[in-house]
Amino acid sequence: MFRLVGLLISLMSALLLAVQSRAYQPAAVVEFIRAPDCMPPCWHGIRPGHTTGSDAVAILRADPRIEGLNIANWDAQRQLGWLEWSWRADHPLLEGMNWMAIFGNEVQGLSLSTRITLGDIWLAFGAPDAVQKSQVDDLYTLRLAYRALQVSVTVSSFSCDGSLATLWHKPVMIGIGAWMNESRSPAAVQPRDLAGCQTNP
Repeated sequence: MFRLVGLLISLMSALLLAVQSRAYQPAAVVEFIRAPDCMPPCWHGIRPGHTTGSDAVAILRADPRIEGLNIANWDAQRQLGWLEWSWRADHPLLEGMNWMAIFGNEVQGLSLSTRITLGDIWLAFGAPDAVQKSQVDDLYTLRLAYRALQVSVTVSSFSCDGSLATLWHKPVMIGIGAWMNESRSPAAVQPRDLAGCQTNP
């Protein structure tokens, strides 16, 4: 009992320390993922399953923080392909390469590379609806599902025998729309479910 209380206190302390050390607060994470004027799944005014590829390109090109917007593997007949882009280095939440899948000139899903940590996500949205953990060689990938938002959150390439505090500070990849379908497993997720070396299919 006392060990459990101590674990919870340590976990909350780590979360508070993480928030204080970030250049943004959980409210910024909530607004980034859950736009108040756009029904999920939605990001940046783009709704998978609703927004056309042409409109998505126009939205991204209008954002001055975006660099290197490219269309990859485009099939003009089927209106099928990928959008790839990166962000300016001064963006507080996003970095690296990002992708958007388009089929039939309709956005199917987005994958966003972020500076947001797993701890930030948990503070902003609470426990996920489901967790999936998989293994490749000695490294693990953790995927969390938030079904109401139609969002998945992925932490890649971590050691399963590392501490929960270390995992808490790992940056995440956020999937909007189609990536939601990849997440499944039991409900009632607890922080202790994230650590350890046990995987699920």
